[in-house]
This record gives sequence, structure tokens and C-alpha cells, in this order.
Amino acid sequence: MSQTRPKWLLTALIVVAVLGLSVVGYAAPPPRLATWQAYLYGGGQLLHIAGLVWSGGYGVQRKVAGAEQVLRSTGEVAGMGLMGLGGLLAICGGLLFVVVVARAMRRHS
Repeated sequence: MSQTRPKWLLTALIVVAVLGLSVVGYAAPPPRLATWQAYLYGGGQLLHIAGLVWSGGYGVQRKVAGAEQVLRSTGEVAGMGLMGLGGLLAICGGLLFVVVVARAMRRHS
């Protein structure tokens, strides 16, 4: 039996680590950029999930990629497109997270 940790646990640990940066002497992250990062990442995850739910309503198979997906209707394609757009936004939010943390670490208090 493999042990898997919930994704929320990893997210919570990352948040605690970033908040802990100020304790060890690093500056607080820029609030405007940090706010954008959270909205971009959270909004991307929400769109990704909505796209998966939408596609699942049309019976699109999960864990199948490429031509084997057999997307027949406009609704199926739109749902998978929404999922892809959400994934892209979430990845951009994750990269922005790295920028926010790097800026906070560079601006030593």
C-alpha cells in the first residue's frame, strides 16, 4: 500500500514556509503581487476543475490523452479547453509564486 499525502497538506506546508520567511528575517512579499498570485493560481485551479466537471458530464474519459480521447461534440471540446486554460493559469500562478518569494528573499529586512 502506497502512502500518499493530501494535496491540501502540501499547500498548507508551503504557505507556512512562506509566512515563516518573515520570522527568519526576510521582508514581507509585495502585497499587490502576492494578491495577484493567489487569485491567478486559485482561479486557474477553479477553471481546471470546472472544465473537468463539464467534460465528465459529457462522458469524456479521464487519464486518456491525445487522439484516444475522441472528443466528438463542441461541449466536450469546450470543457477540455476550459480545463487546459485553467491549468495554464494555475501554472502561471505557481511561477508567480516563485517570483513573489524570490523578491521577498531579495529584499532582506
